[in-house]
Amino acid sequence: MNKEKLKEKLWNEVMRIGKKWEKGITHQMTPLQVEILTRTLESARVSPYFAMQFGWDMTVAKYKLYDEIGMLLTGRYEGYPDETPELVKNAEEWSINLALDYIGCSEIAENTRELYKCIIERSANRAWGHKIPRKYAFSKEEILKKFL
Repeated sequence: MNKEKLKEKLWNEVMRIGKKWEKGITHQMTPLQVEILTRTLESARVSPYFAMQFGWDMTVAKYKLYDEIGMLLTGRYEGYPDETPELVKNAEEWSINLALDYIGCSEIAENTRELYKCIIERSANRAWGHKIPRKYAFSKEEILKKFL
């Protein structure tokens, strides 16, 4: 399966799950959680403009996380000044990983607070090369098998 087809399938699943988990007008992440997620994005070596846009989306617009992931899966990570194919590829991979984390974390979390914590823990530990805590460990490959 090519990446465009994968992103389409991930988009469908994130939208389905997100509508159940994230009620209300905006996300319920703390400012620190948003900051950590934005910093993990910056560490992924993407366009600085993309990282700024993501930070704005989450702090000013306060999009629900699943809506933001949906936008990412439809290409919001590209089209920024001075981007290179490598920066776009890095942003695409980060976005796919975020979607996979959202899906996997929704299967083990008991509430929205824990869902966000799981996603952030996985993203941060992956960004900084640390082992993902056992509580939030699951195989991305197992999730991917559902879509391949």
